[in-house]
Amino acid sequence: MANKGDTEAQFELGKIYDKAILIQDYEEVVSWYRSLRVNEHEDAYQQSHVGEQLDKREARDSQDLGRKWYQKQVVYECQKTATDWYRQAAEHGYSKALLYLGVQTTTDNDAEALNWLCQLAVNPILEGDEYEGELSETEDDKAIASLREKAEQEISVAQTVLAYLCKTGNGVSQDQQQAFFWFEKAAQLEDIVAQYWLGSLYFEARKFERAKEYFQQVSQNRHHGYYDELDMAKIESLAKDQLLVLQGIELEIKNHKELENVMAMFADKLTGPLQRIEYLEKDERLLEDVRLMGSMLNIFSLVSSNAKKLRDNLLQDRAGEGTLLSVLEQALSISVAAMLTLNNRDKIRQHYLNYAKRTEQVPVTTTRKQWKSNHLELELQLQADWQRSFMDISNAPRLENLSSWLTERFFPIEVQGFAEAPIHFERYGATESTLLVIISEIFTNALKYYASQTQQTVLLRWKCDTHRCKFVCANPTSYKEQSIGKGNGKGHQFLPIIARQLGGEFPLPPFVKNYAVEFKIPTHLLKEEFPKQESKL
Repeated sequence: MANKGDTEAQFELGKIYDKAILIQDYEEVVSWYRSLRVNEHEDAYQQSHVGEQLDKREARDSQDLGRKWYQKQVVYECQKTATDWYRQAAEHGYSKALLYLGVQTTTDNDAEALNWLCQLAVNPILEGDEYEGELSETEDDKAIASLREKAEQEISVAQTVLAYLCKTGNGVSQDQQQAFFWFEKAAQLEDIVAQYWLGSLYFEARKFERAKEYFQQVSQNRHHGYYDELDMAKIESLAKDQLLVLQGIELEIKNHKELENVMAMFADKLTGPLQRIEYLEKDERLLEDVRLMGSMLNIFSLVSSNAKKLRDNLLQDRAGEGTLLSVLEQALSISVAAMLTLNNRDKIRQHYLNYAKRTEQVPVTTTRKQWKSNHLELELQLQADWQRSFMDISNAPRLENLSSWLTERFFPIEVQGFAEAPIHFERYGATESTLLVIISEIFTNALKYYASQTQQTVLLRWKCDTHRCKFVCANPTSYKEQSIGKGNGKGHQFLPIIARQLGGEFPLPPFVKNYAVEFKIPTHLLKEEFPKQESKL
């Protein structure tokens, strides 16, 4: 596999050769070296030929150099072969190989080692959602220890790589404080990649002024150092793009464009019902979708203009045939239908890829980059098949059917508290429409940012106390999924608005693997009386 260009095989073969230096018995090294060189060849005739050639060489070199010097020469060749295999893997961007080569400390390869580290540093930015960088938490301890030594020696690119590993929890324990520490040290040394990451981190934390400072440092200052000129130019261009985004955000904040956010969310929430209308044409479900759209339109109008009237409408809508479970079923149906459109397939690409792996339609080693480049037809086929099969069950969405469909293609779900909740309201009224908007937006984000390789359960929980009713959506994710641009961010701008208008709470969740979103609504808006035996949240 290594000879055929498999980067992981190349790297692993390099590690095997690299272990030769740990063996004290030179006779064992010679024997091991012979076995490795023979086994690199798959054809039996080639193996026999290689064995014969090694026998002749060993006899000749032992006589010319002496047995002791020949044995040392074999150790040297093992190390050189290891480096050659690492280099082949690194040239394809394989992160482990880049790290191993980047922390080499011999005096004659310092410049080359820094070049490999530079490539490791820039790849997550330049490759974006196609970046495939995974390190082991145990096998790479020695390499990471060497990286830390270089960082402590004030080598800025080593500090940047170490910071990135701390930020993502890749090869080391995830530690945002340490990530900021090393990024800031590298940024002080004018490391352009560290400055870019600091801008991104402050942007994610919605500290836009700090983000702007760092993106300006990237785009305005002349940089010198270890990085390739073309790579620096690309990162400068990305920083300028981010400054334009920040410019738009500043204008939006200045003009209080909350109404635009509401209308953007309105369009987004209607994608699912509109898709069903297009698909079903004159089907009986058409009337249901039209009523849903009309009721949600009314809610968006109230959210944008009259908070008191919105709350009054909920207070007057606390009885009827509508239930919390029926709202959850509708919200899940709307969210999934919206994500299954052709235009949205890139936002749930991880699910198509993982499904293809589980059903053995592609090798389990297939990366996102390979999937995007080589399996477009299969992705399009899956998108069409999933959309068709989901429309069949969404005509009358029931939780058990939705759960079974999601488990097969996306992830398993666990639902708590919805069926038991003593909350009732009119169909297509203020309460149903408000809850539909909130739950569907939050679940849509779970679909987009779920780490599909984990196949862990997504928890959907409802619970009330005397003061607040709380909806929780806990979905396993990864920094990689969260860092891929899968939307315009209007949802996370709108949900705090509707929470404020309701007198509730929507704290922005941190960017962590165990991602949990909470939305709290005052209990009295949903229930007339509250049983005393229920416990607080």
